Amino acid sequence: MEIYSYQTDDRFVRDAGNSDLTLIVQQNKIQVHKTVLAVASPVFRTMFESDFKEKDQQEIELQGKKYEDFVEFLSCLYPNHLKIVTDGNVYKIMPLAAEYQVKVLENRCAQILSETVTNKHTEDANEVYRHIQLANRYKFNDLRSECIAIASDLRLSQLDEARSRYPIEDKDLIEIQWLALKKHELDKKDDNRLRHQYEKYSSTIMQEIKSYKTYNEKERVLSTARLWYRYFPNDQECKIYIKGLLKIFAEVPAIDKFQKELGLLPEMAKTELGVVSKAKITPFMEMHKDML
Repeated sequence: MEIYSYQTDDRFVRDAGNSDLTLIVQQNKIQVHKTVLAVASPVFRTMFESDFKEKDQQEIELQGKKYEDFVEFLSCLYPNHLKIVTDGNVYKIMPLAAEYQVKVLENRCAQILSETVTNKHTEDANEVYRHIQLANRYKFNDLRSECIAIASDLRLSQLDEARSRYPIEDKDLIEIQWLALKKHELDKKDDNRLRHQYEKYSSTIMQEIKSYKTYNEKERVLSTARLWYRYFPNDQECKIYIKGLLKIFAEVPAIDKFQKELGLLPEMAKTELGVVSKAKITPFMEMHKDML
């Protein structure tokens, strides 16, 4: 028979009277008061007041808990401690606050996580997706909304990498895509307004497009094609030259990056320019079916 050596932790009752309950967490005996736990947590209150075996026990072992995390959690509950939830301890406290339904701590954790993402992780897709997972798990709706808004501003390559590490639900992906498209529409609206309102704006774009004659880089030719279609689709001279350049570059193998970007041109632009991409543009859901 294995005999454990327990360490006693009386920090919560040292200045507040005798303990009437001992919690055993990872070979540590934490002395506490039932009243304090019952007032803070409906889970503990039910445990002590209903016909559960723990009702009359003087010692309760909490399986699967980490001692340091649980002490941090209790420190936020006890009147003689009242430790503040910060970005340094929120990840320890949050799971316990949710499990024991301590709403005050849950709300504080949600607030801290939102602030953490906004202040530290607006360019880190991995952290944004990780916090979307946490938001769904603990039903932190404001945190989820904040993360989705941030994700909609990030690059597709960043989001793909993040999802391989922190898979998120289809509904989250759809909202991110919808918001990104909405923002893209507003950007186009701004572009169109400036194009029509300011001659210098339009002339700068036209100057960029007109320099296609000196382009010998595939990416620049594609950029020119996109700019032509967005701003001056009726300029036939531009179209003829761009069409000729695209025809030359379109002869490269289908696996080339150029072919994939060519396939991302608007369908009407591809029709006008008379080119067909040899590369298959894989639908989003098919591309990520292994993660769904």
